[in-house]
Parts: sequence; C-alpha cells; structure tokens
Amino acid sequence: MLFRLAALNSDYAACIDADRLEDWPDFFLDDCLYKITTADNHRRGYTAGVIYADSRAMLRDRVAALREANIYERHAYRQKNHAQKARAKDGSWSWEIVHGQPADRAPRW
Repeated sequence: MLFRLAALNSDYAACIDADRLEDWPDFFLDDCLYKITTADNHRRGYTAGVIYADSRAMLRDRVAALREANIYERHAYRQKNHAQKARAKDGSWSWEIVHGQPADRAPRW
C-alpha cells in the first residue's frame, strides 16, 4: 500500500513539475478537501487559508483562474515530499501528505 501511495505522490509531483495543471485535479475525488494555509494561521487554529477547495470542480476553477484570469510573474516550484499517511476512516481509506513541519518543530536557521 505504501509503495502505491509513494508512486501516486511521485506522479502528482511530476504533473505539477511539468506544468500539466489541467490534469492536476484528476488526482482528487469529486468530493475532496484541499487547503493551503500559512504556518502562523495553522498554529493559531485559523481555518481560512490561501487556497480552499472542497470539490474537484473548485480545483479546476482555480487552475482556470490561474491560466486565464490571474497574471503573475513566472514561478519556479520546488517539491518537498514528506510523510505519507494512510488510514481507514469509516470503512474507506483516507490519504494525506504532510508537507513541512509544525511551526514548533521547524528548523531555525
């Protein structure tokens, strides 16, 4: 099971690295939850984030907005794949990738 999750995570990262963002929502179920927040907001328990989507359709909308509506300078991305968790939840499997470290354990430079 863990090997399959690692392969999925690798495919996920390759999709983003190759700028195939239109394919990226296919890694999610129709009913999903995708959140990005700052470490400070997470530490304070704030649920609002930089990105929030609760469906694959919302993720597709974010990609369309990025491609068509939002104008940004070219970005470079760096994949940091960390711990992968799989657990049974109500008879089905839940999968989570943990990126980074909690603020209280983050390295101090």
